[in-house]
Amino acid sequence: MVNFLLLYLNFPFANLSETIFLTEHGDNESLRNSPSHYLVNHGVHALGVAKNVTFGCVSGERKALISFKASLLDHSNRLSSWNHNKDCCSWQGVKCSKVTEHVTGLDLRNRDMGSMLQGNTIDSSLLELKYLSYLDLSFNDFQGSLIPAFLGSMKHLQHLNLSGANFIGVVPHQLGNLSSLRALDLSGSYKSLRVDDLMWATNLSSLEHLDMSGVNLSRTKHLVKVLNMLLFLVELRLSGSGLDSTSLPHACVDNSTLLTNVQYLDLSLNSFEGEFPCFLQNMTSLRFLDLSYNMYNSDPHFLRLNNLEDLNVAGNLLHRSADWISEFLSDKCQLKSLNVSLEYNKFSGHFPEELGELKQLTELYIESNCVTGLLPSSLGKLRALRVLNLGYNHLSGEIPISLGQLSNLENIGISYNSFEGTLSEAHFAKLSKLEYLNAGSNMLEFRVGYD
Repeated sequence: MVNFLLLYLNFPFANLSETIFLTEHGDNESLRNSPSHYLVNHGVHALGVAKNVTFGCVSGERKALISFKASLLDHSNRLSSWNHNKDCCSWQGVKCSKVTEHVTGLDLRNRDMGSMLQGNTIDSSLLELKYLSYLDLSFNDFQGSLIPAFLGSMKHLQHLNLSGANFIGVVPHQLGNLSSLRALDLSGSYKSLRVDDLMWATNLSSLEHLDMSGVNLSRTKHLVKVLNMLLFLVELRLSGSGLDSTSLPHACVDNSTLLTNVQYLDLSLNSFEGEFPCFLQNMTSLRFLDLSYNMYNSDPHFLRLNNLEDLNVAGNLLHRSADWISEFLSDKCQLKSLNVSLEYNKFSGHFPEELGELKQLTELYIESNCVTGLLPSSLGKLRALRVLNLGYNHLSGEIPISLGQLSNLENIGISYNSFEGTLSEAHFAKLSKLEYLNAGSNMLEFRVGYD
């Protein structure tokens, strides 16, 4: 039997490909006399030298990566696999195309503080990686340098993550040239990065994920116009970006498509005040909404968004009385999961029996409000609940025994209310995952065995 090894060669001088079969053992006259056999035995080595081809790795890209490594301090030897004796496609953090063997991805995200890479800048040797589509340098230390403008010429980039990497100064407008970009993350600069004019982002027509949390956008004009042109956005994070109500006005805009496809919106830790922006009503795809630690004080009308799973409006100036919870529940039949954080507002009223309809609820934070009345026995239907924080309210009466049915509960905070009666073993019957309980400053008596 004759066994064959398949070798696929790309001949740049002829712009064609030839499939060559090499005999591993055995004698095959037709193969030995073929032009392919001659090339394999006599021409491949010379071709590799003449054309500077390295199988498994493009030579020029290998050299670029070696130069990039030389520009970094690597105290933990994370890049020890980056050496001349190995195929660069097998190096730590390097991804290559299986077809062309060009470097297409570079993931050097620091996942351990002890393995942080340090550099004075992003070395321009990366420009030699002409097919690079994925670049993640997040949580390394580039020592207060500027984001280099040359990144804007890396036209194949689809994913760029420079978050938490200690860059300062103005974000270069050249990033707007990255028309294939689908994800851009510049977060974590704590306002040492800034954008004076964001209009360059209107060219990022394929953008789906944008995170500028911590980037100073206080001077940015035309934010609404920019966001209106990013039609494919599904995730927008602008937490702690120096925004106020002039940046995103609350007035309704006729026929506005603003953020209508966004599923994840984080505007927390800004200076928005007054009414909630009207465009929230049209965000029917919204699943996660974080407006915490602003100064909103209006009616949270957006609560009726049917797909909303996670809501955080903590630390605002919200005032709501009567049956706000029942109104909140009225259109929630599609809920899969919901994290509600309403702490430090002034919500009053009571919990209705319908609370138990939120069967996929995982976290409920209503700390430091003015909620009164009893806890409904339907609480025991919230079998997915992991966190229950109702501290610093005006709740009273006995704790329902149905609490003991919440087998996923890990954290209970009910301190500083007016609960009374007895907490017995039945209240903890199925709470095998419970790690934290704070029931202080109530009038409760514990009757629990110690065996």
